[in-house]
Amino acid sequence: MRIWKHRTCISMRYKIYLIISKSQQPWHCGPCKSNTSVPLQSPTKAYTFADVMEKLNDMDRKYNILFERYNNQLEINEELKEEIINMKN
Repeated sequence: MRIWKHRTCISMRYKIYLIISKSQQPWHCGPCKSNTSVPLQSPTKAYTFADVMEKLNDMDRKYNILFERYNNQLEINEELKEEIINMKN
């Protein structure tokens, strides 16, 4: 069994990381586990790359929804500013 590490923990180039990240092997990051200032959610759970990508895709979807709402709110705020200026005049 291979022991995977986070790309940034071992300063791995991104292109190499993409090549080896396609593996379905469970992974653990030794440097992160040994860093006691960063609590692990579940030290006994082995995550696959697919698990990480699923979570990342979910976070990306949620971010896009929030970003769209933020942009909509900016438009509403601009409209309200104009309305207030018109009311003052």
